[in-house]
Amino acid sequence: FGRPTPAGFRPGKATTTTTSKLGSDVLVVLDGIIIPNSQLKDIDPKDIESMSVLKDKSATELYGEKGKNGVIIITSKK
Repeated sequence: FGRPTPAGFRPGKATTTTTSKLGSDVLVVLDGIIIPNSQLKDIDPKDIESMSVLKDKSATELYGEKGKNGVIIITSKK
């Protein structure tokens, strides 16, 4: 769509982020419930419908002080 993409990025390519790379202060929300970051490794990627990352003002507007270091919102397949 005319937007620059990072080197090596291919649309539709699966990417993996290990929990060790996440800051321990990142808020993780699974299906509307705040979960510990340590539980991310227990989520099967096949069960994920969508993921969103909020940062800065958008994170704190929705989650207040808890979201000040960013929020990962995961919606599972139902």
